[in-house]
Amino acid sequence: MVFAPLIRDANLASAIEDYEPAYRLYLDGGPVDDRNLDDIVSWIERHRDLKDPALRVLDVGAGSGKLLRRLRDTRACVATGLEPASALFDAYRLAELGVLPMTLPELARQSPAAFDIVTVLDVIEHVPAAGEFVEALGRITRPGGLVFVSTPDLGGPLARLMGRRWHHFNAYHHCLYRTATLATAAALGGFEVVEAGHVSKHMPVNYLWHYALNFGLGSRTPAAPARGGWALTLNLHDIVSTVWRRT
Repeated sequence: MVFAPLIRDANLASAIEDYEPAYRLYLDGGPVDDRNLDDIVSWIERHRDLKDPALRVLDVGAGSGKLLRRLRDTRACVATGLEPASALFDAYRLAELGVLPMTLPELARQSPAAFDIVTVLDVIEHVPAAGEFVEALGRITRPGGLVFVSTPDLGGPLARLMGRRWHHFNAYHHCLYRTATLATAAALGGFEVVEAGHVSKHMPVNYLWHYALNFGLGSRTPAAPARGGWALTLNLHDIVSTVWRRT
């Protein structure tokens, strides 16, 4: 595990204008997103049926609300989201979705054992207090419930090849994990790991271009156009996707 102590928490302190064009492209989304979101839904449904109206789902770090909207449009489960970054909460009008403007530990204190499914997708690396966050996951998840986590893989081949120049070493990421470290975190939170691996993702070419400039070369590009056009299906084995079951 690699931990970066905070001087300024870019996740919570940034205004929407401060985000790199590539980050805004990621948040804004586009036609390719539906394919990625449907892949996430299919991943979850290999373990639980999201058409069950009694199933309660929590999306931690809802971002712009893309997954939450997709679940509500296509599935019968009761889906709720959290987003503590006020810039995202306001810019993407998350109050209209019923997203809660709070952190996971705050919600866990209010509503213990409240959810059957918790999604933590590209989020846990943004959290500076890793132990508190994992403990809150254990409290918010019902016994037998599942947590779906995706995060950069510090032990992957790309991270080992690039070293300190790995693009996930950036101002937004405070904790980076190897797969074995995630398993340790799961056990400390009261979970067992039931699945771990690397999956493919559909990536628009214009997003990849801006991402390489913004996070690879540190260049601030002009405002990016909407996502669309050509897309590539990539699996660089630098994102690990894992499923935890609450014991």
